[in-house]
Amino acid sequence: MDRDLPTALRSRRDAVPGAAADRLRPGPEPSGGDRHASDLAVAINRFVVPFTDQWDGNKDKALDMFVEEAVGIRDYMRSDAAPFHEGPHTATGDVAAFHDALDRAFSEAVEGRPFGLGESSELGVRAATMAREIVLTEVLLPYNSLLGQKRKPDTTHGLAASASAAFYEWISSKTPVRGRQPEAAAWAFSEYLALVDRIRSTNRKQWGDGRFVWLPLQLALRASQHDEQQELDRPVERATGVDFVEGSPVSYVANEQFQIELGNMIHEARDYQVLWIHHFRGYNDNGDPDEISFRQVTEAYLPALIAAVRRYDQTGKIPQYIQIFDQFYFHANKGVLWTDLLEKPMSHHIRLPDGFEAWEDSIASLQSQLREAVAGSQLLQGQAKHFGDHWIENLVRVHLNVTQPPDPSFWTSALFPFMGTADIVMRDHRKIAFFDVSEEDPYAGRAIYTGMGVGEHYSGAGGEDRAVMARGPVLLQLRNSARRLLRSRGNSSRSRSRAITAIALRRTGHGSGARSCRSRCTMRWDTGRSACRY
Repeated sequence: MDRDLPTALRSRRDAVPGAAADRLRPGPEPSGGDRHASDLAVAINRFVVPFTDQWDGNKDKALDMFVEEAVGIRDYMRSDAAPFHEGPHTATGDVAAFHDALDRAFSEAVEGRPFGLGESSELGVRAATMAREIVLTEVLLPYNSLLGQKRKPDTTHGLAASASAAFYEWISSKTPVRGRQPEAAAWAFSEYLALVDRIRSTNRKQWGDGRFVWLPLQLALRASQHDEQQELDRPVERATGVDFVEGSPVSYVANEQFQIELGNMIHEARDYQVLWIHHFRGYNDNGDPDEISFRQVTEAYLPALIAAVRRYDQTGKIPQYIQIFDQFYFHANKGVLWTDLLEKPMSHHIRLPDGFEAWEDSIASLQSQLREAVAGSQLLQGQAKHFGDHWIENLVRVHLNVTQPPDPSFWTSALFPFMGTADIVMRDHRKIAFFDVSEEDPYAGRAIYTGMGVGEHYSGAGGEDRAVMARGPVLLQLRNSARRLLRSRGNSSRSRSRAITAIALRRTGHGSGARSCRSRCTMRWDTGRSACRY
């Protein structure tokens, strides 16, 4: 395990800092379009982010609160939508009427004259379209990207300042709007921004915590902009900064298949295999060594290492088996029982409680086979003479990385508002396994995203969960995420840390007789660049 951790692991703030810039001073009386847009925005928010998560210590009272909210939505949907649109209120109808009202408001601003309900000008529609794009890019997506995080202050005003500047620059330099109308358009945009922040404030009060607040993207998107799959993909890509890619098949995996699939990945890996999980249990709930973990060690990891060593004279490489664990759960589950063995599979002597002598014998037999395979490899023995005494031990092993350690310098007042508490529990709940994915061949491996862990309590009904198996180019983002995590723990491309190891070997370009070169020339996982020495 890499214990050379950086001294500053987290920011001392427990909230995302944001600017609290004042929005533009109130302008003239809002236009008819502004007033209608404001009313409809409330309806859109109720449709898209209904507050149905009422909680109360009395379950009957909580249920009554839920029913009251649901009945309120039902009654609204039965009411007449006039003058906004014909018939009763609907989500699609109110969204369309909201954007028509925005078109009207900006038409009145840029043209300098009133418009009737549903009326607009070509220039006004153009201004409203740009206003929506700026609000989406500068306000809604940045704010929503912090879902689940504390924002201090919890406001959109800082984002709105940047949005206002962008809109005014556009309206004054890219359109024929002149005279007092650019300022009028800026006021209309200011009202639009104020409307968005009122929705934020409403949701903040309802949910009781800014971390739960989500602003409806429909405040900036017409239904026609996301009614097809490709159109729906675009906002997701912009929000995540990751493009969707074609050709990545996904299949469903039931919970009982996870242990088998994990073992298959370990055996099939030829370059690397990563287990990114928080449960690899040392002992079960009865205090005995965990059988599922034992089987992953004795039926997957150790046999895979033995097979890789036996192939080494022909392949010149050992797959890198990498484990990433959350520190809190790793220590709580006493996973060190197995990881000490996997880190030193040729020399560690495992001690199990009385009654598990057969398990000890099985492990000892596999260790003996591994040592015999190492001793029988001419290439390994020859290279060991050049690379040092511990080179083989560092090569033939599982690489352990325990992440998310507590940082006593980080304090939060979330649990105890008046005194605060130090950060002692940072939890990484990801449960992922993948192998051999690379730019050269993204289909060489596959990944499983699951809610399962390695342990007996996941093998029965108590561990009921689901998983998906994926292949293809989409998994490159998963590999990059693991890389970023390891880098964030202080591992760099020049680090000698064992936490990031060479996992994808280039086997071309060296010519014949390059076996010894191939064993040393690698593509580093943390840089993606070849590290050939010859």
